[in-house]
Amino acid sequence: MNLQERSTDAERSLIGAMILDPATIDVATGIVSDADFAEPDARTAFRVTAALRDAGEAVTIDRIVRSGVPAAFAGKCCHHAVASSAEAYARDVRCLSMMRAIMAAARSFSSRVEAEAAEAMPDPSRLADWMFARLEQAVAGGSSLTTGLVCDFADEALRDIAEAIQRQGQMGQSTGFVSVDETIGGLFPGELTTIAARPGIGKTSLAIQICRHVASLGKRAVMFSLEMTGKELAQRSLCSAAEVSNQMVRSGAVDGNTFAKLQDAADGIREFDFHIDDSPETDIGRIRAICKMLATERHIDIVAVDYIGLVNPSASFRSRKRTEQVGEVTKGLKALAKTLDCPVVALSQVNREAAKEGWLRLHHLSESSSIENDSNAVWFIQRKPAESPTLRDKVFIDVAKNRNGQTGQIQIGWDPDITRFRDLEASDLENHEPAFDEWSG
Repeated sequence: MNLQERSTDAERSLIGAMILDPATIDVATGIVSDADFAEPDARTAFRVTAALRDAGEAVTIDRIVRSGVPAAFAGKCCHHAVASSAEAYARDVRCLSMMRAIMAAARSFSSRVEAEAAEAMPDPSRLADWMFARLEQAVAGGSSLTTGLVCDFADEALRDIAEAIQRQGQMGQSTGFVSVDETIGGLFPGELTTIAARPGIGKTSLAIQICRHVASLGKRAVMFSLEMTGKELAQRSLCSAAEVSNQMVRSGAVDGNTFAKLQDAADGIREFDFHIDDSPETDIGRIRAICKMLATERHIDIVAVDYIGLVNPSASFRSRKRTEQVGEVTKGLKALAKTLDCPVVALSQVNREAAKEGWLRLHHLSESSSIENDSNAVWFIQRKPAESPTLRDKVFIDVAKNRNGQTGQIQIGWDPDITRFRDLEASDLENHEPAFDEWSG
């Protein structure tokens, strides 16, 4: 098949999959836009199905035909389509759209060369720059190549500062920990923050607690849990809120009073706009599609991903090195933060060297240097060795990287029985001895 024939086949297959299973519309719209369709009827059908899905209405051939799509075309689309292949169809449509854009750019080169040759002083370098720009635009994924005036961005910055004044000076999204918010200003829209720690130190608990706090403010929080089920996360959240031992609940040693506390905690979070996706098979495209779907209903105020190493590579990265696969994920999460204009928190493991050494450093981040490079901020949850009994219930949030602010250690309380972190009173703070930084296990 030539390019046009293959484009037609891919576009019709995708439309058919979207009609057969409307749940695939969210996946498709996370990968392609109507501008990626060459066939007018396919472009119209894509717009109509996406609009029906956004409106919460049934997606049927009858509704699509009434919106101006020929019945014969809709029927052909469904004839050979397989709903489970929707993502593959969408990636084909996107790829072929880019190929057509490259071909269109190539066709324009000849006339541009002739025009440059007619100039009094032809400039091959200028011509090459123009050609490269056209090719870059063709493969830019439909992204706008326009710029913004600095004064417009300055106005946005002033609005953020004015809003921060109304929030008593805090510009970022509150984490729920006064000590953290006062030190670094919270979590900022458009930024990727990575939280790393050794196993069992509380990475997941910290992410849940931050998301729950954001939701308690009447905002929307979204968490992708690739390791734990939604039920497990909810149980941790209930135990933390009710101050009930998670181990007691897991062992079934719960009396009537304890169960009443858990019920009260459940009532307290019932109205929270806190979404959890616990699919163990997730790639960055699926994360983006789900967030895009939720963002059509209401602005998302925070996204958390637990954890980077479990996010699958997309089809085009499956045969690449592991470092490149992780890089695809971190770059995708960074882009998601900017697209949604909200903070994205990603959890990360640390490498094997960290098990032998004491104080975690940036080089301990697992699997790829892209985690450090793509993150605006990197936090380590650090804890002194077990021989320090006075610090068994305390940890340090070590801000090891902060592109837009200060770094340093923030001491907070940790109760492993109820998997909850807390601010410490001044009288509870331990002196941070210089020797702590040199601890080597």
